[in-house]
Amino acid sequence: MIEFRADAGGGIAPGEFQEFALSGGPFPEVDELAFPAVQLYSDGNESAWIEPTVEGQEEPERPAPVLTLTSEAGAADPTTAADEAGHSHAAAESSPGALALFLAILALLVAVGGVVLGWRANRRTVSS
Repeated sequence: MIEFRADAGGGIAPGEFQEFALSGGPFPEVDELAFPAVQLYSDGNESAWIEPTVEGQEEPERPAPVLTLTSEAGAADPTTAADEAGHSHAAAESSPGALALFLAILALLVAVGGVVLGWRANRRTVSS
């Protein structure tokens, strides 16, 4: 059983959603796992997300969340793995963290240059 409480900020209102991470395992050797869920609102209303999704049929009104399981990362299609690696590398380069690291290194180099120039200017003043 998993219980998630969205107490901060008044919780989650009807018609809204919130994503959260979940770690678990080991998992059985199946392609998909359904996680039927009952959503309870602070006003006492409930939404049961328990209906199974059947391939080839219309999606139910309140489908149960489904986790798709894959084989080990090493057994993945190399083309797909390379594409995913390229996308994640590009995302890392354009992330705010990468920009912050670049600016921090640049600031450090400018500061070291300022110290060196100040030290040299001080030596000239003292020796004159």
